[in-house]
Amino acid sequence: MPRSVEHEFVTESFLAIVEELSESRIYGYPEADRGKLDFACALTANRERLVAGQTLTHHAAGIEKDLNILLLENLDSIPVYLYEHSTRNEARIQEVIHRFRRSEPDRVSLLRTYRYPSEFDADNEVQREVVRDSLRNQIIDDLLLNVIFGRLAGTDVDYFLSDSRSANFGLTLTLLEYIAVNGYDSQRRTVAALKQQDVSISGNTLSRQVQTLLSSGMLEFALGRMLFRVSQRGKIFLRICSLIDPLLRVPPSFELRVILNRLGLDTGALKASDEFFRRMMDEKPRDGDPLARSFYLVAQIVGARHRYGLELSGGPYLDDPGEIHGGYTGLHWTGR
Repeated sequence: MPRSVEHEFVTESFLAIVEELSESRIYGYPEADRGKLDFACALTANRERLVAGQTLTHHAAGIEKDLNILLLENLDSIPVYLYEHSTRNEARIQEVIHRFRRSEPDRVSLLRTYRYPSEFDADNEVQREVVRDSLRNQIIDDLLLNVIFGRLAGTDVDYFLSDSRSANFGLTLTLLEYIAVNGYDSQRRTVAALKQQDVSISGNTLSRQVQTLLSSGMLEFALGRMLFRVSQRGKIFLRICSLIDPLLRVPPSFELRVILNRLGLDTGALKASDEFFRRMMDEKPRDGDPLARSFYLVAQIVGARHRYGLELSGGPYLDDPGEIHGGYTGLHWTGR
């Protein structure tokens, strides 16, 4: 059956938005073979994740077939379903998902369903922009932040900043980067490594920082010889910090600003000098103030560099698979 103009527009808009946002440099966007799917792409952020998608426009009878393809035939992918929002479509999708939930609970939990306004006219530029905006918001808030970025949110950034002490300003970020690159197999070894930069660091000091990182979800307990490992959320946060650091001198891209704003960060903070941030080290951001929160985060980056010699690598990290297409292979992490 020939695809409608609306079907083509929605499908192409999804891919264009995901590719456009990759200009943030937080993740990569290599193309992928879609086979019998409506669309497919790979998103690379420490690990490569294949996105497999179907688009529904006017034919509700095809919903079950679409979901069968997404949930049963592409098991190493993030299944994405774009559908025209209507009561009939919503009811049918929920009915099919309910049935699959009993036999494929993990696949259903990973399924992303993104709606777009019904009965839009693909020849009307105003309506086209409404559809693009709707898809862009859902892609950023769910597919990127919630799945690919490991459920990174502004509250995680707040918690990361909440326990910083001026005596060890920048230590939390330094510790996160150290564990990501070297691992954490014992407190004694980690303290010894960090003491090379600051002799005042103790086991008690390190325990407080570890607790902050665990509570913010950027650190998690590990299996095997390592006590802790950096989560996907923590790796993405480090990647963002590595992109912010050079931006003290280079304006951020539009795409990076969009994602930073979603995390409650105001990029106006990136225009100040190192000296300004060093003077801020004893201040705290006001609750709900994106500009102050951003100043404080960048001050942490500057403090970590000046006090502990931190150079943020941006990856790859210790437990990442091999590098591919500017990202990393491996399709088994779900981000849930």
